[in-house]
Amino acid sequence: GGLPPMAARSTGRSEPALLKRRGRALRPNTVGERGVCLLLLLGVTALASSALMSRILPHVLAWRRASACLPTDSLRPGAAPCPPEASHPSLDVVSVAAKPTCVTRLAVAALNQYVGPRRIVFVSSDDAACAKLTSFARNVECVRQDDLIPGVTKAAVDAELARLYGETRGARRKRGGRGGGGAAGAGNYMGRSNGGWYLQQLVKLGAARYLRGLSDAFLIWDPDMIPLWPVRVFGDQASAANGGKPRAFRQIGGYAIRAYES
Repeated sequence: GGLPPMAARSTGRSEPALLKRRGRALRPNTVGERGVCLLLLLGVTALASSALMSRILPHVLAWRRASACLPTDSLRPGAAPCPPEASHPSLDVVSVAAKPTCVTRLAVAALNQYVGPRRIVFVSSDDAACAKLTSFARNVECVRQDDLIPGVTKAAVDAELARLYGETRGARRKRGGRGGGGAAGAGNYMGRSNGGWYLQQLVKLGAARYLRGLSDAFLIWDPDMIPLWPVRVFGDQASAANGGKPRAFRQIGGYAIRAYES
C-alpha cells in the first residue's frame, strides 16, 4: 500500500516538510503585496482628505473667526443683516413658498449674504403670506400664485387632476372626506396627488414670461434650501454659443455635489 522505494527516494522529504518550506518561501511575497496595497490605500485616502479639506476648511475657519457673521445672527431682534459675501446685482431669485416659515426667513438671509441678488421674488398662496414674506428683507417681493399665470390656479389644477385621474387629496380634504379613491388610488396614476405640487412646477415654468421686470437670467430656488457659503452663479468666461453672455454655473445639491457649466 505505500509508495514504491524509487518514488520515496526521489521525494527525499516528507510532505509536511515540503509544505512548511514552501510556506517560508512564499511568505515574504505575500507580505510585500499587502504592504503595497496598504500604501496605495493610504495614498488614495490622503488625496481624498486633502481635496475635501481644501474645499471645506476655508469655510470652517471663516465660521470660527470672531468677526464672522452668519445668517442666523441677522435673525436676532434688532440685528442688522450680515454684509454680502457675493454680489449679483442684475440677478433675480424666484422661489415658490406656499406659506412663510422660520426656514424661509433664514433662507432669505442666507441668499442675501451668499448670493447677493437684486430681488428675491416669492410666489405664495395669499396676501397674508405675501405680507409676511416681504417683511423678511427689503429686496423681497411677492405675487399671489393664482394671479401669476392666467387661468392657472390651485383650483384649476385640482380640477384637471380630478378629471384625468379622480379626486385629489386636496379636494377631498376641502369637502371633509377621507379614505380611498381619487388620484392616489387610481391604478393608472403614478404621479403626485397634491395639486399644489403641480401648481408650483407650472409657476416655475411660467415665471420667465409672467413675472414683471424679471432679470434675463434668474435663479430658481427652493425656499427650504439654505446656502452655507458664497454661491457661484456664473462662470468666468462668456459663451459664444450664448451670445457672449456668461455661462451659468450650476450648483448641484444633495448627493451629487459636483458642479458644471452650461
